[in-house]
Amino acid sequence: MNISKTSAGKLVSRVSFNPKLFTSKTNIKLGVALDDKSLRTSLSKSYKNKMQMVKFTQKGSFGMPVTVTANMDLTGMNLQTLRFYNYDSTKKRLTRIAVPNYTIDQLGYLHFTTNMGETVVITDSSFLKK
Repeated sequence: MNISKTSAGKLVSRVSFNPKLFTSKTNIKLGVALDDKSLRTSLSKSYKNKMQMVKFTQKGSFGMPVTVTANMDLTGMNLQTLRFYNYDSTKKRLTRIAVPNYTIDQLGYLHFTTNMGETVVITDSSFLKK
């Protein structure tokens, strides 16, 4: 199943999942935005990394892996070393996504997999303190 968001007829983001894998006891929320200004402001005070973010409406686990397709500006990032982190707003903690299975297609869309909601922070190295 695919949930897509478009702007001016172009794909902005897509969340894909297999409903047969759904294990959550509660409904999931599939809203998605391509930034988290509040988190960006907070992290920018401590870290000098270039970052992109995908913010989900879902809090906590999706109960299954979801594949995200995003039209993001990755200019200035090393595309071979991208790292993906899930931000838990309750614990105020970033946790690295061990196997994001990311690719970048011919049109420049970033594809990755996660099983957690909240915000995914994408950078190309470990976080570097200012």
